[in-house]
Amino acid sequence: MRALIAIVVIALAIAIVFLVVRFIPPQQPAPLPPPARPVAPAQPPAKVVVSYLGTLYHKDYRTAYKFLSAASQKAHPFDEFVKLNEEKGITQFDLSTAKEETGPAKQAVVTLSLKEDVSQHSLHLTQEAGQWRIVFLKGTPSFPYAE
Repeated sequence: MRALIAIVVIALAIAIVFLVVRFIPPQQPAPLPPPARPVAPAQPPAKVVVSYLGTLYHKDYRTAYKFLSAASQKAHPFDEFVKLNEEKGITQFDLSTAKEETGPAKQAVVTLSLKEDVSQHSLHLTQEAGQWRIVFLKGTPSFPYAE
């Protein structure tokens, strides 16, 4: 009799294992995080300024805004940045004249000539997380300056 009970218990155990395996889906491993986006190599300050001004000339304000430093974005919300550009317009620079000077403390200045004028103007940049960013605090869209 004990042998019969043992066989029935073993048969029930096998049936339960079969039902669990058959009808309960296996747990999926945790999904892998998305691959880290590669960080673009740092562009020289003059190239950053030329790219920034190019986005402004094409009225691509969302991309232009991404060129601003964190402090500049904090000081000027996106809507204000767009409004300043729309109201005051964008000064036309001769982009081929961009000259850069890097200084201490991760700062740089890029000087450009105006089109149809002998004047030159400078844009200030700061380095954040290895990338050069435009400093735009209390300035007009084409003439940002640091305080």
